[in-house]
This record gives sequence, structure tokens and C-alpha cells, in this order.
Amino acid sequence: MIMAEIENQSEGTREPLFEGDTGTLTFEERQLLVTLLRGPYLLRSEKPHLWDVLINSREKILSYLNDLFLTLVQDTDLGIAFCRQAATGELQAPPLLRQFTLPFLDSVLIVEMRDRLLSAQAQGEQAYLSGEEIEEILRAFDPVSQSNEKLFKTHVNAVVTRLQRRKLLLRLNDVANLYQVSLVLSLVFNAEEVQALKDAYARKLLQPAAVLNEESIEEASGEL
Repeated sequence: MIMAEIENQSEGTREPLFEGDTGTLTFEERQLLVTLLRGPYLLRSEKPHLWDVLINSREKILSYLNDLFLTLVQDTDLGIAFCRQAATGELQAPPLLRQFTLPFLDSVLIVEMRDRLLSAQAQGEQAYLSGEEIEEILRAFDPVSQSNEKLFKTHVNAVVTRLQRRKLLLRLNDVANLYQVSLVLSLVFNAEEVQALKDAYARKLLQPAAVLNEESIEEASGEL
């Protein structure tokens, strides 16, 4: 009953949602805004009701994001939306989204994931990686794989956990040890950023193993 009353109220007569509320967004619009700000992204297949809100209130939501020096990335075909820091040029706008560094092995796997995703999309298919494939990809880039298999598997598990946390790698519950590459990877990294990652870890490979294990490569868009 309360929700129905809120939905039926016009912009000019909307009642506060809580004591002291001076906001102008509806309950659903606020849900959407919080979802976008919390990230990492909104997926239409997971939250179709919020996707509908985005379609109907896109300009209003975008205006609120712009007030925070953020912009909206939305792909209707893929059913994915997320916010990222706006390119403000020389204007020193305070960043809102948390920036993070991308560890070396994470960057290696992400580049491979994106390549496989683009290849699969060209065929109208989804991209998948098994746990065994992930290990083989990372084995060539992790020096400890030659001397300490247990430690290497620990590294692999850490990479998978971090990418799952950012919803870049999605575990398939009905298939053991199989992961789906998130469609968002085709939007987060453009060709130039991927090439920069490839160049960066190519340079890392020329460094001593001890340095390779300790250093990180900074992610270009680092907001997911």
C-alpha cells in the first residue's frame, strides 16, 4: 500500500520517504542510484526492475551522477550499465569512485579474458574459462610455478577471487570449476587500454622474478 502511494504521487506532491527527507527522486530511482554508486555494475538480467527504472529515468539519474563528477556507461544490447569518473580535463574534480591497482597476474588473466570474450561475441557466443585453463594461462607468467606448486595455486585462487569480487569472472554454479567471462569487460577496457596493459606486463617479464612477484600494474579505468 505504501509503495503504491509513493508511485502514484506526482513530482510536486511526493511525500518524504523518511523524516527530514528533501530528496526529489522516487524510492526506485534512489535504489538505482545507490546500486550504480556501489557497483561494480547493473546487469539487466539480474535486476530487470532497476533496469526499467534506468530506461525511464535515465536523464534524471545521469544529472545526479554528473553532479558527483561521474558519467554513465550503458549498453542496451548487453544489458549492462555502470558509472565511471568523468573526464574533467584540467578541472581538479575530487574522485568519488575508489581507485585500485591491478596486480600483475590479474592483468594477465584479464587480457586473455577480454580477447576470448571478443572472439566469442563475434560468433554470437558466451566466453568461458575452466579452472584448468586459468592455471595454464597464469603458469607461464608466475615464476613460483616452477618451484612451488602449492604457492602457485594460492596465487591462482587469489586472482580468481579478486576477479569474482569485481564480477569480471562469474562462477557457474551448475558446472564444476567453470567460469563465464563477464560481458562488462568489452566495455571497461578499450583497445588502447588493453594494449597498454599488454605492453606493461611485457616490460615486467624482463624484470627479475623477485620484482615481478612484488609489483603491480595500475588498472587504466580502475573503478570496477
